Amino acid sequence: MIGAARPSIADPFLPRKIEEGRLDDIRECIGCNICVTGDWTHTPIQCTQNPTMGEEWRRGWHPENMNRKGLSQIGFGGGGWARGFRSRHVSWSARL
Repeated sequence: MIGAARPSIADPFLPRKIEEGRLDDIRECIGCNICVTGDWTHTPIQCTQNPTMGEEWRRGWHPENMNRKGLSQIGFGGGGWARGFRSRHVSWSARL
């Protein structure tokens, strides 16, 4: 893996967000190395910051626009906590 691989796994739209100046919208890699462990265990790649990792093949899986202003959070594990925390920074109203 090279230095840009893990950040791109955590946020597949990283180059576009940087180009558009949306730095607050970037989902950051926390360096937990869960994405690398699949090589050792022969399991599909996973990411604690990006629960949709591995589902990119589905058409329409990722939203084209970020127009939603509300967020309903069910569950509060690692990914849920990160999403709730991030929603504060993008002016969404979060309901847990």
